[in-house]
Amino acid sequence: MGGPAPKRTRIGDVARAAGVSKGTVSRVLNHHPDVSPVSRQRVTSAIARLRYMPSPVARALSRRSTRAIGILIPDLADPVFMQMVRGVEGVASGQNYAVMLGESGRSAAKEVSFCDLMSQFLVAGVLIAGGTATIDREFARHVGAIPTVVLGRRSSSGTFPASTVDHCAGGRAAIQYLLELGHRRIGLVGGDQASEAGVGRQRGYLDALRAWDVPPEPALMQPTDFALASGMAATARLLDARPAPTAVWFASDELALGGLRVIKDRGLRIPADISVAGFNDIPYAAISDPPLTTMRWPAKELGTVAMRMLAELIETGGPVHDATFTPELVVRASTAPPAA
Repeated sequence: MGGPAPKRTRIGDVARAAGVSKGTVSRVLNHHPDVSPVSRQRVTSAIARLRYMPSPVARALSRRSTRAIGILIPDLADPVFMQMVRGVEGVASGQNYAVMLGESGRSAAKEVSFCDLMSQFLVAGVLIAGGTATIDREFARHVGAIPTVVLGRRSSSGTFPASTVDHCAGGRAAIQYLLELGHRRIGLVGGDQASEAGVGRQRGYLDALRAWDVPPEPALMQPTDFALASGMAATARLLDARPAPTAVWFASDELALGGLRVIKDRGLRIPADISVAGFNDIPYAAISDPPLTTMRWPAKELGTVAMRMLAELIETGGPVHDATFTPELVVRASTAPPAA
């Protein structure tokens, strides 16, 4: 039978071996300047001799913080948000931060639960991607002074810095391109009023039409959330409009992929009968049938920048300034001039 497990070395053991107080050992561990060279040498020698490893939990409690950051995203299955997470993780691991990932499912109640959890875990900072209309107010109330950065949108309350996308400019560029092809009856599937992305992209759609003196038609605008099933239902309604649209712009690629299925089920050819464009340039966009014209923005880089901003807030207290990325048009085979 084995003997008892070896006793873990504690900070008091180091203090006794070095002939100093536990406070002195703590100051050495935290690189505090107020320690004499002699005492520092005695402590570091005792640490090496006893093979002492500080408890990360104890250090977190004493500092009221950890080397962990939390990131909340609406949907783990969404490739855009996962690209953001990859960008965050790349910077975080390089700066010795652990990443705690949470999914809200676009539920305000789950967002509040995540707020509380982050406070309990004493995270060093928080990143919020997307979120419901109340999320910034709830985070400000629950996490207090914990450094926070938002991703993919501006802070609705102006409380937090943001690494975001110019959704309006992206929408405007997409519709401008379809107008230049000769389309005038351009449908919109998206424009979710509960999200900045939806509102901004719809505004870009309307701005482009007005710039070309094309009156917006309510029958061609089908607001919906970003869920695939919702987008398919909205596409079906849009295709019933008369006269029919010659092009459809979807406010996300996921909506567009669902829309492609509905359009084909109606017996329509893309782009011979109707052009289709999206937004985000997710990996599937390039291999859809046909490959999807879309608006590209660097989701991974957005996450990278957001984590750098958060690290700056954590380490220096800021201030940091918003970073905004402008989407660029990617033309593929799903768009063409309207049929004569």
